[in-house]
Amino acid sequence: MKFPRNARIFRGQLDASPFVGVLFLVAIFLLLNSSLVFVPGVAIKLPEAADLPGVFCPTFSVVVVSNRLFYCLIQIFKEGILKV
Repeated sequence: MKFPRNARIFRGQLDASPFVGVLFLVAIFLLLNSSLVFVPGVAIKLPEAADLPGVFCPTFSVVVVSNRLFYCLIQIFKEGILKV
């Protein structure tokens, strides 16, 4: 079965206003999106020095979640249990 081809090369003038409108929308979206991205974690500024001692004890990590629970060594702890 043959389908008729109606495709022709466009030889008229292009209207620039739709392209400019889309360009402005993309620019606004990119500018607003960069400030709305939530970066998880707490910013910590570590000290910098050449003669700081290294870690001489075994290390472990503690994860604090929003409902004031602490995860340490794959176990859940309440707030008062973990002390130095």
